[in-house]
Amino acid sequence: MHDTTPSGTAIVGATMIDSRGVVEHSVVIINGGKIQASGTMAATPIPPGMEKVEGRGKFVVPLPEKLASLEKDQRASLLLLSADPRSDPANLRKVERVMVDGKWQAGTEPYAN
Repeated sequence: MHDTTPSGTAIVGATMIDSRGVVEHSVVIINGGKIQASGTMAATPIPPGMEKVEGRGKFVVPLPEKLASLEKDQRASLLLLSADPRSDPANLRKVERVMVDGKWQAGTEPYAN
């Protein structure tokens, strides 16, 4: 039988905001608990077998306590937000999903309102 378990996760189309700056229409590829690659959709190919998470209209940022970047070999601990934290810092509480060490968490606490 063929294994259909995704080999990792690709967040596709979100605005990526980290210590390096802002990347619109980004791809963040997570595998083995770490960022495998990140960049623009045009420059960051998605390996076959990845679970694709729709990010258009959303914002991906490192977990606030990590204060890190979403670059290769960093631990994959991030928030997927529904609103732009650049326009209002309170938007950091508009959390749709939480990833810690490459694993999506069951809830959004303690990050969401």
